[in-house]
Amino acid sequence: MKYTHIHTLYFLLLEIKHSSSGWSFFTLLRTSFADTIQPLSSEKYVVEGKNVTLSCNYSAGTGNVNSLQWYRHYVGAKPQFLLLVNEYLNKSEPDLRLYSKATKEIKRVDLEIFSTAVSDSAVYYCALQPTVTGNTRTLYKKLTHCIASQKVVLYTWIVILNIKKS
Repeated sequence: MKYTHIHTLYFLLLEIKHSSSGWSFFTLLRTSFADTIQPLSSEKYVVEGKNVTLSCNYSAGTGNVNSLQWYRHYVGAKPQFLLLVNEYLNKSEPDLRLYSKATKEIKRVDLEIFSTAVSDSAVYYCALQPTVTGNTRTLYKKLTHCIASQKVVLYTWIVILNIKKS
């Protein structure tokens, strides 16, 4: 699936309030602008202990991309922020066995999970935040601040990752 920009975060929040199905409301949003983000695959299977790479292609029709974000969502829990990268800065979280990088030339962002464990089985989201506002605060820190600034953030589901015991 491919998603494009929403008009404002206020519009997005209205959709959130009316949703009873967690993060699936993103499939209901109207589209505008030319920025898009989409997964390369919708599901992956990997044997425990192996590395896996999850990828999203994106386009930045409104200019450069300010940040690309990764989230993990376990059933029955809130989505968990993992990493924030941009086209010039890669990010690693050794404690979580994660590494992410964006490749500007091909407009792709990857999330690599090292030495997978069964506990890594989840739905992973990639998010695109274009540089259309002057707000430098990130969505996962203070959602209420984003309402006031109307930060535009575009999400897509990427992959259901299933880890099988070796």
